[in-house]
Amino acid sequence: QVYLQRAGKYPQVARYPQQLAVALLSEGLMPQGIAAARKAVQLDPTYTLAMRNLAMAYIETNQWTKAAVIIRKALRIAPQSHTLKRLARRIALHRLVMRLMRSR
Repeated sequence: QVYLQRAGKYPQVARYPQQLAVALLSEGLMPQGIAAARKAVQLDPTYTLAMRNLAMAYIETNQWTKAAVIIRKALRIAPQSHTLKRLARRIALHRLVMRLMRSR
């Protein structure tokens, strides 16, 4: 509730939709959480924390291609981020597994 109020009161501050996204995603409200995380990224396209959380939400909802796009953008901003690199590896592993399963 607090994050929703702050996001409404300060619509141009990316931190508040990001915090709202985390709260919504932790409650399992994936569509609303994804929308809030996307808003945070729109407000600040360099906000890698929001990008990471958006990618993780995409993974949770089996939207691997969208997750890959976001992670690639985030890694261009923060190429040394171990968390982003780990997510990129997870996405690559998923792609490999899916390719192997299709080839059977």
